[in-house]
Amino acid sequence: MKLKESDRSDEFLLNQKNTKDLEFALNRILKKKYNWIKSIKLKGVIKDEHSWEKPFLIFAGLMTVDENWAKRVWEAHNSKEFPSNEHFDYQSYNGLKLNDILPSFIIDNLDKDFTHIVQSLGIYLKKIMYSRLTAMLINFENDNNEETLQETIKRVLKQETELKERCWAGYTQKGMKTMFGKRYPNCVKKKKK
Repeated sequence: MKLKESDRSDEFLLNQKNTKDLEFALNRILKKKYNWIKSIKLKGVIKDEHSWEKPFLIFAGLMTVDENWAKRVWEAHNSKEFPSNEHFDYQSYNGLKLNDILPSFIIDNLDKDFTHIVQSLGIYLKKIMYSRLTAMLINFENDNNEETLQETIKRVLKQETELKERCWAGYTQKGMKTMFGKRYPNCVKKKKK
């Protein structure tokens, strides 16, 4: 059954403060639950009510996910080549939608999570029965840069803890020793022959 425009009773639901609060809660909770979610930015939330069904929310915005994870999910459920999002302009809200990339069971789980978070915030007077993420766009972010940064930090910290000091005159280095969590050269007195 298709709705006529006159039958629709959509209305923008959230003011800017409530949208930011909801966005903060979604990011805080879902980034912990799903390690592949990098960020969620809400553009708007619309309440849709019809006389024959309970009210639901339509979320519009951008979800940034880990590109490697998205490729694995795509390859497991599609035979086509993984679509790139490089030629889209996400600033003007032009891009791939969640349901173009992710399988329905993942979107269903996200719908339930969004609904639960909205209900727990208590922003609405009417009970929202479910959410739809049909207007959410998806963006990919590659984690390779973050991994190399972590490796660099580990390397620098290791170099800092292994101080390269020379021994005093008359002493020679025989390995390293650890004192107070740092590594120092083990200097021993030279033996006279």
